[in-house]
Amino acid sequence: MGESQGRLFEPTFNRSVKVDETDERITSDGGLLLLREADHRLGLTEQLAARLVDPRRQELIRYELVELLRERLYALTMGYAAQDDARRANVISARRAATTPRGA
Repeated sequence: MGESQGRLFEPTFNRSVKVDETDERITSDGGLLLLREADHRLGLTEQLAARLVDPRRQELIRYELVELLRERLYALTMGYAAQDDARRANVISARRAATTPRGA
């Protein structure tokens, strides 16, 4: 039939899933975790951030440029066009998990 292929993505998070249909914490943004894994493996956001000039004063920086860029790109990917949408959606754990640095 077909050739055996290795896995393209190897998730670094707990693979067990618990579903509770009445849980208000359920989100439709779970696809962000796959996007983060693809982005990490391909290094797209890091490459883009490396080509940008950050004019901010280094001693005042709280969030690195790559983190801000990742947050904005992922928000656009999920359909959050306005920044206030991103702020409201930031309470969603899948979004937070996808945009925080891996291993943090």
